[in-house]
Amino acid sequence: VIELSEMGVSNGHTKTGVILNASELEEQKTEVSVEVKTRFRQSRQRHDQLTVDRLRQKRFDDLRKGFLLSIAYASTIGGLATLVGTGTNVFVKGYIDETYKGTAFRVNFLNFLLFGLPVGVIMLILCWLWLQILYNRIQFFKWRTDSKDRVSQGKLKAMLLKQYTDLGKPSWNEYCVGVVFIIMILLWVTRDFGETKGWSTIFLDEYYKSEFCLIG
Repeated sequence: VIELSEMGVSNGHTKTGVILNASELEEQKTEVSVEVKTRFRQSRQRHDQLTVDRLRQKRFDDLRKGFLLSIAYASTIGGLATLVGTGTNVFVKGYIDETYKGTAFRVNFLNFLLFGLPVGVIMLILCWLWLQILYNRIQFFKWRTDSKDRVSQGKLKAMLLKQYTDLGKPSWNEYCVGVVFIIMILLWVTRDFGETKGWSTIFLDEYYKSEFCLIG
């Protein structure tokens, strides 16, 4: 430690030596270093948090795009699976009935369903995989989920379960609609089996069409 003292010189004058305490100087250096490191750490944390927020926002936007596209693709694929799914299918049936009239070749609800349903299921699986890879590839190829993701998934499941519970039990009107819908599908399927006639043999040709199931 260097002390403050007065020293004599050869010409009889004295001068004061300004001397610093070495230990205090080291403490000041340490405090400055700690403060710089703290500010740097805080700045780095803010930067990392902003980066995480941007990544989360991008992930949310990608999921939103994927959900919106999945609705459109699912409705399109579902419409291709049945004869009455889209107007195009009905147009094809009318064209075939007029073109191949008087022959054994015809399209009915059952043979179109046997053709369209497997194709629709395959297309639905491929579409799901494509949307997962395009908009959710990080989570799709992630084998393990961290604690934050598990907490978020738990909250989401709880919210969906609450909304499902709030719906309550189906009403009488909803049961009636479901029963009528099932009967309509059965009438469409059993109307004509191709080589074997269905319930359509009960009526004359001019008295029944596909619209009969809807009106009934």
